[in-house]
Amino acid sequence: MKAPFSANEFHRRLYRAFGEDVVDDLFEFYNDVNLAWKSIGALEARTTGQPRRDALIKSAAAAEGLLNAEYAMVLSRDGDVVSGALVFLNLGPQPGQHDTVKVSSARGGQEVERDLFKGQPGVATSPERYAFLLDKVRSRAILGDATHLFGRFRGDILELQSHLRRTIEVQRRLTAGLAPLLSLED
Repeated sequence: MKAPFSANEFHRRLYRAFGEDVVDDLFEFYNDVNLAWKSIGALEARTTGQPRRDALIKSAAAAEGLLNAEYAMVLSRDGDVVSGALVFLNLGPQPGQHDTVKVSSARGGQEVERDLFKGQPGVATSPERYAFLLDKVRSRAILGDATHLFGRFRGDILELQSHLRRTIEVQRRLTAGLAPLLSLED
């Protein structure tokens, strides 16, 4: 993609007819447009080609899966060793209303019931009875490893959107500042 204008269009121009604010806005607008095109070019480079596009689509699907699933940790005991495993959690129709939940080791897999841990005594003697809710927000770096590509893409898009909003504001000021000059004769 080609940028809409180059620095040569601003070179050796007479800016005395413009107010200082208009000249500042003119150069800020030029810089903002160039930065926007650079960001768009970087996004294009990271998403062009089937392998890159497929990787981004896969990452987006993983992000959707992370957002639409609930997770828990279940414990198991082998002798004196207690270990934990992450599982998918089915809270049922009214999350948080039940003392028992269903968990599975695979999405859509066979579910087993566990007591939802709410501080009850007995964890030390029967850890396998309980499911511990997992905080997805605090665990997103681990749970969302496959989503990092989409997360970066989404962040870049949001940053570009914010930048373009600022650029449009500069353009609005610039247009208002140049309006009086349109009535002047050549």
